[in-house]
Amino acid sequence: MRDPRDRGKKRSLATAGVSSKSRGYRFYLGEDIPVKAAVVARGLALDAVHATERGPTPRPDIEHAAAAAGDRRIVVTYNRDDFLSLTRDAFASGRAHAGLIILTHRLPRDPARIAHALRRWAQAAPLTWGPPPLQPYAVDFLSA
Repeated sequence: MRDPRDRGKKRSLATAGVSSKSRGYRFYLGEDIPVKAAVVARGLALDAVHATERGPTPRPDIEHAAAAAGDRRIVVTYNRDDFLSLTRDAFASGRAHAGLIILTHRLPRDPARIAHALRRWAQAAPLTWGPPPLQPYAVDFLSA
């Protein structure tokens, strides 16, 4: 239990109860992400799957969003416009949604760079978003 005198103070990763393995956040990497990024991410102890591991591709974006939500995974994609629209629609209709991370074009489509950026995000996220899982309908952007 936190000391009430610490209210309003930023917590370090150690005091936030987050391990270096970034436990808790679950990622669903979209079709536009290299498949190997999921493999590298798992090697970094992240819970990551690629769309191709969850069914036939290509599929409509709404099916990917539903699959990710059903598995309580954060969608990770470069496809900003379509997935922002799907997130708004999910919110308006009350459909399940486990969060969205949009990769900016400043982050190269290199599997290792993507996986390491996700690990940095997962390590810092509890300080911004709170402990896992990510809030429903939350959207964040990730760049190099």
